Amino acid sequence: MFGLIKNKFDGRSVGKQVALSFDIKPNLFFTCLEQVVPVYLDLLSNLHKTGSSIEEVKEYTAPLVLQGLDTLEQRFGPQAQITDARVKVQAYLVGV
Repeated sequence: MFGLIKNKFDGRSVGKQVALSFDIKPNLFFTCLEQVVPVYLDLLSNLHKTGSSIEEVKEYTAPLVLQGLDTLEQRFGPQAQITDARVKVQAYLVGV
């Protein structure tokens, strides 16, 4: 039980760092990932445990975040926060 809670905490911690490095709100980052990968906290925790850097986690999650943003936009319509996040993540991917 403790390991499961620790994994969730590690996943949130890593995810928050990644979101802030994209300059998007962590809650939006997590919601986007949840749309595409329901076990997103386990994914983030496992990436962290295997020694992936924040930059590597960004590269891995950026396409997933874009898919999640598309899903959210389809569900809720155009939103400034979604558009802003999409621009930032796409700009990151162009620079990679």
